Amino acid sequence: MLESFSLLEDLKYRLATQEDDVFLEQLFRYTRDDLYQLPMSREFIDKLVVQQYQLQQASYRQQAPDAKVYVVESRQTAIGKIMLHFDISSIHIVDFSILPAERGQGIGTRVLQAVQNVARQQKCTIRLSVDRMNMPAKKLYLSQGFVIAGAGETHETMVWNVA
Repeated sequence: MLESFSLLEDLKYRLATQEDDVFLEQLFRYTRDDLYQLPMSREFIDKLVVQQYQLQQASYRQQAPDAKVYVVESRQTAIGKIMLHFDISSIHIVDFSILPAERGQGIGTRVLQAVQNVARQQKCTIRLSVDRMNMPAKKLYLSQGFVIAGAGETHETMVWNVA
């Protein structure tokens, strides 16, 4: 397991601690911006988003209890997270999110390339699941050599193999 590692001088990731819980919940809130467009009170939607976050975390603990959450930092400021589950033959990207203001600047590419470097060292594949409608994420994964290996109703499974 990795404790932390640098991507370049200005970008690194480290294991999340309890002090990161507020940031991680806030980051999740940004992924649910669609709910805030609904004709409901902000208070109701805030409660709904908190419930969804709690359900997501419980699901992750059940599906990948050994997965590790890493906080992505730029200049010592949290800007995203990546949750990784390591096993003998693969690295599973359980969750990956960058703050909206930081997207489109190559950060996601650099994080994925760092994970690919670890996979090369361990001679293993990387797998993930992406929402079928999340075109920016799919474009990022495809640009980094991931291929679609399966599809469900709402998500596609993507895989990257060591060359």
